[in-house]
Amino acid sequence: MQRETVTLRRDCEGILVPSGDRITLKRGQEAIITQALGGSYTVMVMGNLARIDGKDADALGKEIEPTAKRRPASRVRQASMAHFTRMGNL
Repeated sequence: MQRETVTLRRDCEGILVPSGDRITLKRGQEAIITQALGGSYTVMVMGNLARIDGKDADALGKEIEPTAKRRPASRVRQASMAHFTRMGNL
């Protein structure tokens, strides 16, 4: 993907790379999309890199992709517990 300069259409949350600190990116702010991968975006804003989740793609003027269906957390936990029990770890 080539870098693309966009103007944020609304406020959205970003996560600074690499610190993981959460920030609010403001409507009207200019951002450069440096990467679009796995449903999220990496942008450069005011000299900092930030990750924007796919649910906020519309803030960048992009289409929000439908989320993948996942098993509810409780079922995942149950499957993990069953696996560990079979393995003799619990």
